[in-house]
Amino acid sequence: KLDKELDEEQIQRHIEMVLHHMPEPMRATFQLFTDHRFKYEEIANIKNISIKEVQRLLEDARRSLKDSISKRFLKQNQS
Repeated sequence: KLDKELDEEQIQRHIEMVLHHMPEPMRATFQLFTDHRFKYEEIANIKNISIKEVQRLLEDARRSLKDSISKRFLKQNQS
């Protein structure tokens, strides 16, 4: 639904803004996973944290992005 209703560039700018405001550990973990395609175990080694912490950071980042996109775009389009 988002792809049809919104400009890809607009979505990307919003994602970058949300990432910019995330705490550094969350942002770095998310970028290692999404941009660089590292696995949980590799990120845990790079960041010197547990795999469980990597999973938590990724879940929190995804939730933050999802909530922000929903609030910004879905509610905006319902008006």
